[in-house]
Amino acid sequence: MGSFKDIIGHEREIGILKSAVVSGRMSHAYIFYGPGGIGKKLVAHTFANALNCSSPEDGDLCGICTDCLAGFRANVLEVNPTVEVKKDVFEDDEENGLVRVHQVREVQSALRYRVERGKKVVIVNSADKFMPQAGNAFLKTLEEPPPDSIIILITSRPSALLPTILSRCAKLGFRALSNTAVASWLSQTKGLSENDAVLAGKLGDGSLAMSLRYCDEGLAEKRRTAAENLKNLALGNTLTALALAESLCKRDDLEDMLEFFKMLCRDRLAGLLGMGALAVNSNITEFSNYDAGQKDSAYRALLEAYALIEKTRFETTPPRFGNKLLALERLFLRLARNKAFA
Repeated sequence: MGSFKDIIGHEREIGILKSAVVSGRMSHAYIFYGPGGIGKKLVAHTFANALNCSSPEDGDLCGICTDCLAGFRANVLEVNPTVEVKKDVFEDDEENGLVRVHQVREVQSALRYRVERGKKVVIVNSADKFMPQAGNAFLKTLEEPPPDSIIILITSRPSALLPTILSRCAKLGFRALSNTAVASWLSQTKGLSENDAVLAGKLGDGSLAMSLRYCDEGLAEKRRTAAENLKNLALGNTLTALALAESLCKRDDLEDMLEFFKMLCRDRLAGLLGMGALAVNSNITEFSNYDAGQKDSAYRALLEAYALIEKTRFETTPPRFGNKLLALERLFLRLARNKAFA
């Protein structure tokens, strides 16, 4: 069972939580917010375990008491977004699912029962995915929480939470991990070579979860495909843009591809500004040599391209589920016209 000292980074946030365990003074509800894949959920579970440890040491769980060895399962409830696979049957799906009313009712029911010692801790993952009715129902729990309970909402998009939920929780912001720390962990734990670990750390951009995904050779091929797609769009051909939209809208990994487009756009900006060494995909990114008169227009075109790609990603991923084909056609037609990747 891991403790706070086993977690990469987040020293400031962990220090705040350990002080709360030591003093016994803490909020009834927290919002842990920050980029995805950086360890917010791991910190939340470790905090929950420390609150229920019989003999915490400097705010951290001891790992050897009866409660630690039992695993705290009775005192910690985790809620994940779900998708409906058939009538009244749901499966966890944090990426595409939603937090539903029946899950809130289950939380409310569980919190009615007092614990023998410690705290009853509820951890809600992807809390920005509350269905409207579920979010309103959850407000009642935040307004009148049982005295022995702690609620932790985890999100990478705090602005998507209801203002009434935001106002009732203490907020703890988590920063992205350093690429160096991620690379070191990958090298020591996964046995990656130094070069591969450094590249995966850069690709993850501070997210350990994303860096682990980029260790997969399949994702390396996707990066090359994304670069080739942008190169083809630079030709300005309308039929090419429409064909690419039709092809990508059928892919299950559309969000990955859009993230690669954004990453490549950022790399071109780095090259344009004379900072090519900062490019994540320097091994597959081509940098154009602009003269002084072209730099300003190229800079504006790349900024516009980045904003368009992010808007498309936002519109076509949960919880919005916009029309993928129309959104991609609009994106690629505009990218073909603005020549950002020429």
